[in-house]
Amino acid sequence: MTIADKKAYTEVYEILKHISQEELNKIPSHVINFLECNRDKTYIFTYDVSQSLKEQKISRKANSIIILLFKRYFATEVQREKINNILRQNELIYQRELEEKYKSDDIFKKNNMEKTKSENVAMVKYKESILKKIINKIKSFYKKS
Repeated sequence: MTIADKKAYTEVYEILKHISQEELNKIPSHVINFLECNRDKTYIFTYDVSQSLKEQKISRKANSIIILLFKRYFATEVQREKINNILRQNELIYQRELEEKYKSDDIFKKNNMEKTKSENVAMVKYKESILKKIINKIKSFYKKS
């Protein structure tokens, strides 16, 4: 578990402290215990009650955990479907960015260029010197006997 994960757990744990007990009861106790046990106890995160959750300065990981908790324990079917659509769109955007970053066409063009270079190389015939031919002939006489 990384330090960033532990800090995200701390942020989520602090945010959960500020929701009502009725809402908190919707989250299984083992999830809350996990957050409490694995949070970074040296990291201090203060939740500003005067600001909305969107305005809070929380990490992306903490934001992801909050979305996951909301989706699993608080959201209606309509809200879950909207969240799933947003997540699918984000995944498509991410995949497009990866495609742009690692354009597969360039990789195949490079491989094709290497193949054409190797195709243009001609084989060179190896010619034995006269001395080498004589030595090989003498060796062949000894191998026969």
